[in-house]
Amino acid sequence: MRKTPLTLRAERFHISLEICGWLNISQSHLTKLNQDGVLPFARNEDGDAVKGRYHLKETVQTYIKYVLQRVKDKPVSHDELERMKSEKLKIGVQSARLDLELKKGTIVRWVDVEKVATDMLIAVRTHLLGYPAQVGPFVLGKEDQDEVVKILSKFMHEALSDLQIPNHQAVVYRNRKMQKYTDQLTEPKENGEEEL
Repeated sequence: MRKTPLTLRAERFHISLEICGWLNISQSHLTKLNQDGVLPFARNEDGDAVKGRYHLKETVQTYIKYVLQRVKDKPVSHDELERMKSEKLKIGVQSARLDLELKKGTIVRWVDVEKVATDMLIAVRTHLLGYPAQVGPFVLGKEDQDEVVKILSKFMHEALSDLQIPNHQAVVYRNRKMQKYTDQLTEPKENGEEEL
């Protein structure tokens, strides 16, 4: 499937802490694997590496290939081989469990939380940057301090009203809608070709 800008945006980036949990490795081991070029960072639409973020599917597949290659390169005991198989199975189960929880709406993606928080902060910042121009005419010529404080407080409360608790259901709805959209993009056509 050819990746279009729309499919690139739909891909999920995961923070290193999540990847460590799924691969059952330490943060320092993940850092070493990244520095050795085994598990590279995810790339954005421009092809630039996104530091500290990984694509789950690619990272898990690459790590499995890495572990299998190490097994081939270095003879291992039967117990160690069984442990590695068990880890691979655990990773697969955890990944499937997280995908199911995401579809059910009991968890939300980190990028969705980050987007909601960023949008909220941008809205507050925009309000605050426009604050002097917006409030200036109302306080110009006012000499009563209580009246000035009342006007300033009113406009400040309006600016801070953009800070609110994110709506969990809206994020879940967005996740489901995005999942349906990406599923439609990747569904094969009737003649066997994938949609672009």
